[in-house]
Amino acid sequence: MKGLLKKDLLLAVKTYKIVFFVSIVLLAVRFFAEEVSVTFFLPVMFAGMLPTSLLALDERDGWDRTAEMLPVTRARRVGVKFLVGLLCWAVTTALSLAAEAGASLVQGNFDGERLLMTAALFAVAGLAFPAVTLTFAFRFGTEKARYLYLLLMAAVFAAGAALIVLPPEGFSFPLWGSIIALLGSFLVYGLLFLLSAALYQKRELA
Repeated sequence: MKGLLKKDLLLAVKTYKIVFFVSIVLLAVRFFAEEVSVTFFLPVMFAGMLPTSLLALDERDGWDRTAEMLPVTRARRVGVKFLVGLLCWAVTTALSLAAEAGASLVQGNFDGERLLMTAALFAVAGLAFPAVTLTFAFRFGTEKARYLYLLLMAAVFAAGAALIVLPPEGFSFPLWGSIIALLGSFLVYGLLFLLSAALYQKRELA
């Protein structure tokens, strides 16, 4: 398990260094913007794409078939991808929320409820929706899963834009709604891991 995790993390760093750099730049830009823009959500969305992208690299290089000869169960291989997704989401979300809190404090417009709402949206965009795509990828392959991911992320992007553009008096999201969305995303992530492991066990690898 540790070996698989190390392999995926090293592959992610080697292959997606430019994505990490762009994410840091986008977070830094927040300190120079008066309001949150839609681009602020991109780092978390990038993190959500990572597990499926790594699975796509495995399929392209034939690693998924090579791993069949190793003493590693399919469930563990699925678990590693979900673990990588969770770790990347946690790091990206922590940095993003820290940047948002710091920028809003400096600008004098800090709002704890809005920060929690942002965290909830991050959980939906960076955990729940990517988990749906990853589950689909483990069952049908990453080529088909990419279209689903683009569709789901377009929905999240549109929702995030609406929440940012609409004035406070035009939209009110209750505190309990943010908490339910946040906790629900973790629950969905765990359940989809179990479903992915079960589906991958039955998949015939070409």
